Amino acid sequence: MPADLRSGFRGWVGLTNAVDSSIEDWFAPAEDWLATMEDRYAALEDWFASLKDRCAGRLRIGFLEDWLAPMEVWCAG
Repeated sequence: MPADLRSGFRGWVGLTNAVDSSIEDWFAPAEDWLATMEDRYAALEDWFASLKDRCAGRLRIGFLEDWLAPMEVWCAG
């Protein structure tokens, strides 16, 4: 391989490496932002799951209260 061709090839490889590096640098904040959004989404999923569990527990208690109220009246009667 002639010297000019070798130096041109090395220059091209150096340029593509620099471009790859700058593209990675450009995408790094976007990747960080996406990771933050994924964490927030997971936290919201957990929060909604706990809210659903709390509401289900309250509905069960409310159902039992409604079911037991006539029995309490009958027992007191």
